Amino acid sequence: MMITHYLKVAFRNLWKYKTQHLIALAGVGVALLCFSICLYLVRYVHDINHCFENYNRIAELSLYDEEEEALIATPVTLAEELRIKKQDEIEALCVVDHSYMERPFNVEVRDGKQLPYTFNVAETDSSFFQVLTPQILCGSAEVAKMMPNSLVVSESMARRVYGDIRQAIGKQLVMTRRLSTSPDSTPRTGGIVYTIQAVIADISENNSISFLNSLDMFSINDSEGIIQSDARYSIIGSYTYALLREGVTPEQLDERFRKVKQTHHYFVTDYVVRAYPMGAAFVERGDLRVMAWITMAAGVLILLVALLNFFHLLIGSFFTRMREFSIRRVAGATASGVFLQLFVHSALLILLAGLLTFVCIEVLTPWLQMEMAGISLQIDSSLLMRQTFDYLLGLLGVGALICWFVGWKVRHTPVHAGVTGGIHRRGKKRLRNLLLGVQLFICWVFISLAAALYLQSDKTGRTLFGTLSLEEKEQILSIPMDFSFMNAVQKQDLIHQFKNLSGVEEVLPADINYLGGVSGTGMYTEKDNKGSYVDVNVMRITSGFFRFMHIPMRSGHTPRESSDLVIDEALSHRLGTDIMGKPLYNYDGDAYTVKGVCLTFVSSVYYDSEGFIFLLSGFDDYCGHCYVKCKEGQAETVSQEVRKILKKTLPESVEVKVSTFMDDIRESQALEFKLRGIVLFFSVVVLVISLLGVYSAVTIDTEYRRKEMAIRKINGAGMRQIVWLFARLYVTLLTVTAVLGFALVEFLLRQFSTLYTVFFQHGVAFYFCLFLSVSLFVALTVAFRIWQVSRVNPAEEIKRE
Repeated sequence: MMITHYLKVAFRNLWKYKTQHLIALAGVGVALLCFSICLYLVRYVHDINHCFENYNRIAELSLYDEEEEALIATPVTLAEELRIKKQDEIEALCVVDHSYMERPFNVEVRDGKQLPYTFNVAETDSSFFQVLTPQILCGSAEVAKMMPNSLVVSESMARRVYGDIRQAIGKQLVMTRRLSTSPDSTPRTGGIVYTIQAVIADISENNSISFLNSLDMFSINDSEGIIQSDARYSIIGSYTYALLREGVTPEQLDERFRKVKQTHHYFVTDYVVRAYPMGAAFVERGDLRVMAWITMAAGVLILLVALLNFFHLLIGSFFTRMREFSIRRVAGATASGVFLQLFVHSALLILLAGLLTFVCIEVLTPWLQMEMAGISLQIDSSLLMRQTFDYLLGLLGVGALICWFVGWKVRHTPVHAGVTGGIHRRGKKRLRNLLLGVQLFICWVFISLAAALYLQSDKTGRTLFGTLSLEEKEQILSIPMDFSFMNAVQKQDLIHQFKNLSGVEEVLPADINYLGGVSGTGMYTEKDNKGSYVDVNVMRITSGFFRFMHIPMRSGHTPRESSDLVIDEALSHRLGTDIMGKPLYNYDGDAYTVKGVCLTFVSSVYYDSEGFIFLLSGFDDYCGHCYVKCKEGQAETVSQEVRKILKKTLPESVEVKVSTFMDDIRESQALEFKLRGIVLFFSVVVLVISLLGVYSAVTIDTEYRRKEMAIRKINGAGMRQIVWLFARLYVTLLTVTAVLGFALVEFLLRQFSTLYTVFFQHGVAFYFCLFLSVSLFVALTVAFRIWQVSRVNPAEEIKRE
């Protein structure tokens, strides 16, 4: 019954100050959502490799370069050597190679029909089942160990291709491309047959083998892979895992290697062998660790902003009821009874905020996914809710501490002072103003970083391939054509269909996406002289390339013959101004004559270009990409027509991809373009919560000083004096926090700018505009409330008092 009574009292107090409580609840609910998502990502990284049953017994082995003081990957031969030595601490050794990742196959699906697919493949050996212990759903691990070119596929791959996972067993896949490790007998078009021998449960994507990329299958006894190839002696890049015996730790194995001075000979060097927990080096890698810390800091700051409002309101509402609590003491209320009453109130608020968070998660589930720089992450909403529940328990614990503190204060307050209200709470406003200052400081940081990311993304968008305007980049379609099942003639026919579309202005075939790499690297200034090598980017182009890209010639002319080449200004400065007319040689010794120098070709803002060489090509041998320039305003229409052509031409298993040149830039510059939307969302959340906090504070101030304002108006004070009476506090808070916040942001931007060759101007004008923008929001918030109170009739107010 007492709990029911406490709930009634709590609801009455919530309703009494419903506006302030609603503000606090909304702030905590949304902030908790942001915090939970940020911590989900941090925990996702922290729990890396926990998907493997024996992860705490698995040691990852690496070679250690003592001169560079860095860990490097391992060759396949390391496991072979350690198996022969039979280390007492090691139960089994497994090699996993993920160098090739995507492999194209013709897949037997039904009724003898074959469809082209591309799968993410990792090569391994027969110890895979013992060390990484995948869960086998159907098929046989023993058969997979014995048979050549066996495939162990994931459940999601089997269901996507065959529907029923049992139908996958025994199906054959024909690889349609030769690998660099393939024997000389393998044709360029592949033709090697693989057989599915087992289906395993999907391996979580937070593993260090293929982080944030799904593994479709593992190949065992692979005739085309590195493990059986003679190239294993000269190629380094595999993962070597050791399953340790019970009671042995990776640190003990590493200490054992140190004692026996375990080394492995690779090329001409004996490298020290090191052991550490599986994935430890991957997690400790600088960029991943920094991103995890930044994500966690962002989540904590956002939650802190909301909690400052929430707990300040909670504590304030408790202390305003000191008279009620003192009367309850006189009536015989115990300390536990007071605590329970306070805790019911705080728990009700926290649970309502949690309910809002859970509703937001449920509504946003379809959009809880991230794609950035070729990786993707789908947030598990059920797991996110479980983690959010943990944080709610933590907030309930903090609420309990606050309730205990207030109860302690009640017990140590004289009853007479509590009943008569003779309690002086010095420093209350000082504490509140400090909390507002912290909120505004965090607000400045988030808003400044969001603005910086937007300005930098605009800067990089204009700099990359700067001879094209942003509008032109939006009117150029980018179409991948790396289809192993199509020959050059079929691709040329496809390009011809694109060219005949009514909205198309020009078509530009290429061997690779211009933002995805180059055709080759390096040329020689002297024939048969290896010492004359020049490190440079080589691109194969058609005769219309310079016109299509609007690249002006600085001297000479565009290539006209297959033996002509053009260099850009960056390379011209390296080779000298007298390079015109001189020959350059490729790896085979073929000579090309420099016929022209063009404007520097900028394809990256992360490093200075070493220069480009442009060679004429008809792409009769290979064409992997195509750019389509559309007439003004026709990009969307042409895109739909191109998609229709591709859907009609390509097999049903091949995904149709059509983007714009600008889309490719956004994808390659994911750090700015993808991150800016996330930071902007966080900034809006922080700004709204901060403004609500300011509104709540100014409301309390104006209500508390209504009589004072009435007296001032009677004595002749005008609107300006009344506004300044309240506004000077917020002007001071805004100015002080802006100075501190901008100082931190300036430091962060200076560090951030080291990643780029071009960076936006972030001088005084940048910060001044931000200050004016945020100050305007705060001024409107404060002015609205002051305007409402200033309209009060002084006589009526004094009469009410």
